[in-house]
Amino acid sequence: MNSQQRVVERMVDRFADHIVDCVEESDVDRLRDFQREAFGDEARQSKPRFTHWAYMRLHGSRLSYCERDGDIVGQQGRLRTTLNVGSRELAAVWATDLRVRDDWKMKGLGVALIGKLLRDYPVVMALGLSEEARRMFRRQGWIVLGRIDALLKPLSPRGFQRSNVASTWLTRALGYVLYRVCRPLDLVMTAASQLTRRDIRVEAVERVDDAFLPLLTRRRDEARVSCDRSVEFLNWRFVDCPVAHRYQRYALWVGEDLRGFVVLRRAERFRKDVMYIDELIADKDVLSRLIAFVVRESYRLGVDAIYYEGLGEPVSAALRKWAFLRRDTGHFFVVHSRNDTVTPELAERSNWTLTFADSDMGFRHDR
Repeated sequence: MNSQQRVVERMVDRFADHIVDCVEESDVDRLRDFQREAFGDEARQSKPRFTHWAYMRLHGSRLSYCERDGDIVGQQGRLRTTLNVGSRELAAVWATDLRVRDDWKMKGLGVALIGKLLRDYPVVMALGLSEEARRMFRRQGWIVLGRIDALLKPLSPRGFQRSNVASTWLTRALGYVLYRVCRPLDLVMTAASQLTRRDIRVEAVERVDDAFLPLLTRRRDEARVSCDRSVEFLNWRFVDCPVAHRYQRYALWVGEDLRGFVVLRRAERFRKDVMYIDELIADKDVLSRLIAFVVRESYRLGVDAIYYEGLGEPVSAALRKWAFLRRDTGHFFVVHSRNDTVTPELAERSNWTLTFADSDMGFRHDR
């Protein structure tokens, strides 16, 4: 154990008696004032229905909070998952929604809240950390796997304009020219994809059911490292969530066999109308056909761009073939492992299959 890890252990011991789980309705009510001050009145974290869904419905997920002198001064969420590493299954959590009251910062509370997760679970993961947090986590022995893949496909003149560059007549003209060149190519590609297999159809999905099991099993078998993709999880994540109306869920069928699943979410990003791909699971021989559907549907709805974040080279490579562009906006991904038998596999970025649906990153754009 290095010096940083010993510091973490001391902080956990110092605050352990003051950290409790939110399990009762009274806990939710008491947390609201802290959450409104910490996150803002309109933030998802300040909505009781979000707390109920995220931390009290899925078995093993929980929101912990620290109380001192009758006041709540910090919180830490954990989203439970089963991590599949080859044929092995490990209990793991995503660290989420950490916040410490300003007057309790620099006193070790944040370290204690994270450290308790590290003590309780063999594998802890986090996505979307600041540079300062990454440096701290690295010193504490976390594996920093870098940014997950971020891929963008512009679909309109506005979509072709860079978000961090002021709009001028030249950038608008260039966006229009690129749009006029690329859209006909997309239309040709989507039309050609429909000619390859006549027995394929894509249909809207109300709920995920047992018909998905063979597809989910194949996804797990093909991924070296992946998080839970059960029927229960997908329904919790996309059907029973407080903002289910924002998700468009589709299944791809070949005859009577379900071979692909995609979840789309429309939201604003940098003043652009963007279609997010929150989940994308498909057998390799129909993956391009499912992407073609996403492109065609996004054009039909008139969005400016399509955006995807995740890990897994088959999906990333297929998207790049459809002219999705690599961006430097992917969220940083870190992992902490106390299981030495799987740590080498977890430390290899290319082993992972991951999408926006795994952690809480997809929540932040929902209102």
